[in-house]
Amino acid sequence: MELMGLHVNSVTYVGLVMSIGLMVDYVMHVVIRYYESKKQSREEKVKDTLNTIGSSVLIGGLSTFLGIIPLAFSTSEIFWNIFVIFVGLVILGCAHGLILLPVILSYLGPTDHVHKARSKSVVQNNQIAASVGADDVDNLS
Repeated sequence: MELMGLHVNSVTYVGLVMSIGLMVDYVMHVVIRYYESKKQSREEKVKDTLNTIGSSVLIGGLSTFLGIIPLAFSTSEIFWNIFVIFVGLVILGCAHGLILLPVILSYLGPTDHVHKARSKSVVQNNQIAASVGADDVDNLS
C-alpha cells in the first residue's frame, strides 16, 4: 500500500480485512487438497495438489482480478484504494498458494494421509467409549 501512496484509513482497513479472507481461501484450498492426496511422498503430494486444484486457484485469482478491473477506471479515490488492495491480494494470494506454500509443503509437509489420521482418531474414540461404558458414551459428544 505504501508503494502506491495509500495510507491506512477506514476504507483501506475494510479492504484489507476483506482481502485477508480471500487470501486465506487461496491458501486453504491448496492445503486441504495436499492433506487429502493419497500419494506417498511429499513431492508427489505437491504435484498431485497442483495438478488437481492449482488451476482452480489460479482461475479464482484471475476472476477476482477481472472483477475489480472496472475499479481501476473509476475517478473515485475510494474505488482506487479498493482496486490497489485487491490487486495486491490477488498477487500475494496466488503467489503464496501456488508458489510458496507448495515449496514449503514439499520440504516440511506431513506424509500421512488425512483419512489415516481420521481413522486413528475414530479408533481411539471407540476405545475410550468402550472403556468408559455404554451409559457414558452419550456424554462424550
